[in-house]
Amino acid sequence: MNLIMGVTTYDRLFLGANFDEVADNILYVFARTEELAAEIEENYALHLSIVASQITGAPVEFMQVLPERLRQCE
Repeated sequence: MNLIMGVTTYDRLFLGANFDEVADNILYVFARTEELAAEIEENYALHLSIVASQITGAPVEFMQVLPERLRQCE
């Protein structure tokens, strides 16, 4: 992904992001802010879902990116 978007953009978007889990073919990602979450989902969801499928070996059909503040504590 770093090669696709460049180092500066990659660091701005993904520094502090948490790729949480794949459940029911959905990759859940938590970004630092709502704005970053929207930008990641809008511009990079397809690329990230392909990479996540390759890494996990599980199909990822959709990617849900949420701001970190919506993350539930366990």
